[in-house]
Amino acid sequence: MLGKNNFKERLRKMELQAKKDRFSIRKLAVGAASVLLGFSFRDNCTIS
Repeated sequence: MLGKNNFKERLRKMELQAKKDRFSIRKLAVGAASVLLGFSFRDNCTIS
C-alpha cells in the first residue's frame, strides 16, 4: 500500500502494468493466429 503523496511510485507501477498488458495482448494474438493456421491445415487434409 502506498501513501497518498507517493506519486512517483504509483506512476512507476502503472507504467509497468501497461507494459505487461500490452505484451500479453500481443502474445495472445500470435497464439490465436497459430491456432487458426493449424485448423486450416487440418481442414485441408480432411477434405482431400
